[in-house]
Amino acid sequence: YYDGQYKVVLDLNKDHKLQVTGIYGNDKIYIDGESDEVYPDKANTSDFIDVYAIDVKQRQWANGITLRSNWKTNFFSDITLYANQYKGHVDVRRDFTNRVFDEFGGINYADVLTSKAIFNNEYRNTELALKTEFNYYITKKNKIEFGGSIKFGEYHQDAFVDADTARYDLNKDHVFDQVVVFDGATIETRFKMFDNYKAYFYVNNHQKFFNNRLLINIGARYDYFSYSQRWNISPRLSFSYYLIPDRMSLNFAYGEFYQTQSYPEYGDRYQTYENQFLKNTHARHFVIGIDHIVREGMKMSLEAYYKTYDDMPVDLEFIHFNDRTYRSEKRINIGKKKVYGIDFLLQQKLVKNIYGTLSFSRMWTEIKDPRIGYEGETYISSYDFPYILNLVLGKRFKNLRANLNEMPFFLKYPAYLLPFSNDTEISLRWRYASGKPYTPKNYSTHEQYRAGGITWTDGAWIESDQINSERFKAYHRLDLAIYSRYNFKKWNLVTVLSIQNIYNRDNISMFQYNSDGTYDVVNQFSMIPVFGLEIEF
Repeated sequence: YYDGQYKVVLDLNKDHKLQVTGIYGNDKIYIDGESDEVYPDKANTSDFIDVYAIDVKQRQWANGITLRSNWKTNFFSDITLYANQYKGHVDVRRDFTNRVFDEFGGINYADVLTSKAIFNNEYRNTELALKTEFNYYITKKNKIEFGGSIKFGEYHQDAFVDADTARYDLNKDHVFDQVVVFDGATIETRFKMFDNYKAYFYVNNHQKFFNNRLLINIGARYDYFSYSQRWNISPRLSFSYYLIPDRMSLNFAYGEFYQTQSYPEYGDRYQTYENQFLKNTHARHFVIGIDHIVREGMKMSLEAYYKTYDDMPVDLEFIHFNDRTYRSEKRINIGKKKVYGIDFLLQQKLVKNIYGTLSFSRMWTEIKDPRIGYEGETYISSYDFPYILNLVLGKRFKNLRANLNEMPFFLKYPAYLLPFSNDTEISLRWRYASGKPYTPKNYSTHEQYRAGGITWTDGAWIESDQINSERFKAYHRLDLAIYSRYNFKKWNLVTVLSIQNIYNRDNISMFQYNSDGTYDVVNQFSMIPVFGLEIEF
């Protein structure tokens, strides 16, 4: 993967400034389905198995231009025109493979008997938007913010799903009662630019009281999406009270938020438009906390939050979870969720060449189970990470290269292998997170699929009804970064050397389930060196 960014600022005159920014990213991921695992129980045997290969390519860019204007001493505005695009494709290939194992259970060789593309997804999401923000100071203690945006979107998706056949032993008497044929289909989703739009308008009032010790913000926002014809008004309120002027404040915030669904959620493979009028997901947030300036450059904060979500779209297939033959593309807005927790942050900004951050989060999630037969039950979110800890420690070294040059030769010359300059910053970051939740799967011989178009599988992996009841092992890694700045007369060169996952932790990404009843562990990236250059002028 690689990315780039740029920023250009032009001072048109003393009251108007033009800023142009842009980013670009490109990444490619290929997962070869054949693993290097050893299967001792298959020593000196052979088998037939479906092996899957996944090829993912993604590109994205964003460009924007902002005109910042000071109309009066108490009135200024930002007007932004921007466009962005997210484009990619996903290919999944299934190889029906004959594997032969050696005396230890390792794969001696694998012969692909048939190969077939079973899924392909080409998508492009482009947005063009105009956004305005205005700030007007009625008095030094009273400010009004208002503005809005109109956004046009284009979304193209062509998803091919190969035909498949399944058979079911519904009575579990070793007699397959029902065969279901899944027709192959190409699912086309089209949202043309300028055919539909999203718009919002907002207003906020900021007021200070009691010698600036009490700050109150009151506002509201209106949202509209022309495709679903849904609109919402969401009020917001927050206040801060300084227990110690300019040092310690008690904060509270309340807000209503509405979010349109992603474009694919409005579509269906048969283009019946049955999901066109989905409601916007609604969230209600409550946050209370305290901020304290410990000393120069050091800030500590503690927050507690409680958030509820409703009108989340749920697939009818999921609602009919226990009916393995039920098929539907329809979604309905019955999902409910709540998230609550605490966040702690201790941050030391760059003072006396040292900086650091300590953050800790404790969270809980709870989703109301919408499935038939599970009324009144709950399960946790797929993004439930009860414990998250981040530690950052950095130091800026002045005249480091000059000082190294004064060292003995056995320190001086090896140091040239690293990009040290007279303005160098070295930092360490350690991250820890509880393991990601997942739903365990059970291998059942009462459900079988066609393998390679030749034979039936011995069984199928079926998700258990215990949603997100298991977790991967905990995630943690240590990163090192070295930033060296070289100052020239009219420009600067910054080199970046980073080593991610220094101790090469095997953090799990996913499980790959095989058609023979085995599964393999797919890990995230191991230790990765990253080198970059920045030019400033």
